[in-house]
Amino acid sequence: MKMIERTIFFLFFSKKKISKPKKNKILIFDGANYLPVLRSLKIYDIEKLCIRGEEINFYIVLKTLQKKFYLILQPKLFWREYIFNYIGIVDPKIVITFIDNNPFFYTLKKKYSSKIFISIQNGYRFKKGDIFGNLSIRSKRNLACDYVFCFNKNVAKLYKKFIKCKTIVIGSLRNNLTKISSKKKSNKILLISSYGLKSDKIEKKLIPILLIFCKRKNFKLLILGRTGTQKEMSFYEGINKSHFFDFYSNRLQKDLDFSYNLIDNCNTIISLNATLGYEALGRGKKTVFLNFNTREINCKSYVTYNWPSKFSREGFNWLTVFNKEKILRKLENISNLSEENWSRKYKNQYNFIMPIDYHNRKLKKIIKKSL
Repeated sequence: MKMIERTIFFLFFSKKKISKPKKNKILIFDGANYLPVLRSLKIYDIEKLCIRGEEINFYIVLKTLQKKFYLILQPKLFWREYIFNYIGIVDPKIVITFIDNNPFFYTLKKKYSSKIFISIQNGYRFKKGDIFGNLSIRSKRNLACDYVFCFNKNVAKLYKKFIKCKTIVIGSLRNNLTKISSKKKSNKILLISSYGLKSDKIEKKLIPILLIFCKRKNFKLLILGRTGTQKEMSFYEGINKSHFFDFYSNRLQKDLDFSYNLIDNCNTIISLNATLGYEALGRGKKTVFLNFNTREINCKSYVTYNWPSKFSREGFNWLTVFNKEKILRKLENISNLSEENWSRKYKNQYNFIMPIDYHNRKLKKIIKKSL
């Protein structure tokens, strides 16, 4: 019943398109976070298929009901058929998704074998509560994709284990779009928020420790938001009543460069195992990973440094157990390193964990070859 109510809600309150979708060589599957793909492939005309109800094409709705009216009472099958009809009308040569953890996308290759399917990893993946927790070795019989563009070699192995595909390592599509700044770094440290991922208690304990460190070093603490919501802003305002730190709302949906430019301008980055932390590492930034947030899921992958790689519980720039003195010591040691010394010591590591493929040349090469 909830699914029926949700479908009715979407039909009445979503953004609506009336005209028939244009035939196009490239179709983006799922309109969520699609802007980095558009920017990477800006020389191409691209059609977009929204699958979350934020935008509905009534031409496709009517076509779907005209063929199978009974589906109005079977929402899951209706949306499935809606997707099939949309793909059929656009008739693309290439179907791309930037939501790589949607298993349904990988079922489409079997139905449209002549089309090229491309999946691009958009965030760090984990063993539970994510795509790899929902798949089994048997899944490989039914799931396929021509190309999966991955962060690194280790996660590429996992995709190949569960999905019939060719993997290409590019690091992060978003990260690759923003030029790394060579400006002199400021006396600021940046905490990347994990708000919305069960991190509230941890961050309330952590922020005062970061402020102690800043006072010792005469540094300024910045916090970069995750969700861009008013609730998140209120959460940090509640902690920051004495205005000891500066909070910046996440602008990824409007300004793809903002977060990366902010990172480039800081001395040291602190991450609770967030994707943006690994992107900072890929940019050569001094980055400390405080992997305490289990997200209330009983799974070690959430606190493992660069899962599925196998690192020890503690290293020079990461911790998995909350300890005030160790946190302060790691921040001290890493912030004191010059950019040159950090680069010499960790270049191989961050090139392995999050390489950079400037302007996403590897993706562009595959697109050009496939058209």
